[in-house]
Amino acid sequence: MFEFMRGAEFTALAFGDEAVGGCEAVVGRGGPANALRVLDVRRASPGSADAVRAIYGAAPDSLFVVRPDGHVGLVAVSRFAEELGRYLPLLAGGGA
Repeated sequence: MFEFMRGAEFTALAFGDEAVGGCEAVVGRGGPANALRVLDVRRASPGSADAVRAIYGAAPDSLFVVRPDGHVGLVAVSRFAEELGRYLPLLAGGGA
């Protein structure tokens, strides 16, 4: 997982089908979403998914956007596409 995040602008850690679907919907729009890498933690790291979820205190279906400096910039537990769609324009404007 950490290899995936290395060198990324922003990384979305998606836990659950709805979170993954919300990310895919937003990334498909282009624009600021092009700076986002999406990681479906359950599929990309099945052996450590539960540990990663525990570290982040993640609900079974949740989304965390990790900034390049390693800080969490967004946490969403519902309305994933809407929340991510509101957050990403802040990145283009430097407000994140």
